[in-house]
Amino acid sequence: MVLNLSLLLLLMAVNTLIIVIFKYVREKESRQAIETIHLQDELKFLKAQINPHFFMNMLNSIHAMIELDSVKAQELTIELSKMMRYVLYGSDRQTISLADEVGFIVSYISLLSQRYPKSKVEINLDVPSEPSNSIVIPPLVFVTFIENAFKHGISYNRLSVIDVKLQENEGKVIFTCFNTKPQSQHPAERGIGLQNVIRRLDLLYSDRYSLSIEDKEETYMVKLVIPGL
Repeated sequence: MVLNLSLLLLLMAVNTLIIVIFKYVREKESRQAIETIHLQDELKFLKAQINPHFFMNMLNSIHAMIELDSVKAQELTIELSKMMRYVLYGSDRQTISLADEVGFIVSYISLLSQRYPKSKVEINLDVPSEPSNSIVIPPLVFVTFIENAFKHGISYNRLSVIDVKLQENEGKVIFTCFNTKPQSQHPAERGIGLQNVIRRLDLLYSDRYSLSIEDKEETYMVKLVIPGL
């Protein structure tokens, strides 16, 4: 009798434990589903902030060119329309091929560099001649760093230098962006664009990426290493 009662209590305890485990698993799956939806919504929000900021600066560049060279401004407008197609359709995807992103960066820097005389601003771009189509990355992840280099690194009092380099190495993408700083410039604060990029990288890669920023008195350099998605 005692043995049967003990066995009954043991079975009840096991059943209770099974119920608790199943409840925990269901709640965990539910939380993960909610977090996934939240992650996707937050990524969409961050990209929505990046795109208008990007176009605002590009339109300002073309506006500055109109009075100087109207023909060149027309050419830049056509180039911008091509880039707009990439931003509207390419950035709507979670990932883009490295080859497509490199093509965008080349056009982007070419467009920005039209504003500055070569005697005052030295712009160097080093990207793979045949970037990989198999490596995929988040779209527009490098744009903010390049944009900031032009925004904060140009001085007409002395020669300014901007160096942008992108490499592939064993499935990883290594991006560096270097610029000189005007002598009168105070230490740069992290603007909303940079904060958004860091938040986006955190959401997509967690601890699987590396970002280092060297903010010195006369130079500023960013190095970002991300794995292919």
